[in-house]
Amino acid sequence: MVSIEKEIMLNHYVLDKKGIPTIEKNLRKWTEWYEKSFQKLNIIKTEFKEEGIIVSTIFLAVDCSFGQKKPMLYETVVFPISVGVIKRYHTKKEAIKGHKYIVKGLKDKIKRNEK
Repeated sequence: MVSIEKEIMLNHYVLDKKGIPTIEKNLRKWTEWYEKSFQKLNIIKTEFKEEGIIVSTIFLAVDCSFGQKKPMLYETVVFPISVGVIKRYHTKKEAIKGHKYIVKGLKDKIKRNEK
């Protein structure tokens, strides 16, 4: 039987020099890396200035899979939060693809509303 503490324990990740996520078990090292790297975690950002909408995709640095086999390390959020879009991904490639898909959907919706 797995303990509850082990089930909810989050794995912390850093990006190596090639940008590949790697588990960092030392919380102090992870915290130092995170503080130094925070500004670099934003992978892609798209702004719709007239509409006041921002689509941001980032490296989370923490596994948010909550028990899935593969870690969820990337996230796209549409701001303001009231738009209601938050998506998580396993890989950077998936995250970029998902970001582009969300941006295309927003562009299409804006065009429809302009007509």
